[in-house]
Amino acid sequence: MDDFKKLPIEEISSSSSSSDDDMITAMGAYLQHQQQVQKQMLFVLQLRQVATELTPSASRPRVKKRCIKRDREVSHDRLYKDSFAEDLVYNEH
Repeated sequence: MDDFKKLPIEEISSSSSSSDDDMITAMGAYLQHQQQVQKQMLFVLQLRQVATELTPSASRPRVKKRCIKRDREVSHDRLYKDSFAEDLVYNEH
């Protein structure tokens, strides 16, 4: 511990300055990358908001259609008889 105190500060910092510089450079590059990612995410969110505003129907919940129960076989039989009977209900064109 006494040997460490005797070394001048310049000698201590010069041995680790290159690794510190590398670390600072890496951190700066990382922060620039993070800022670019944040800008891109903000742009995507803005696009999504604009798309939502332009298509208001997409934001509305769908209304379930009512199902009307019909006797389709009876309707088919009646239509067939009306169309192909000897005395037609509907006139030919």
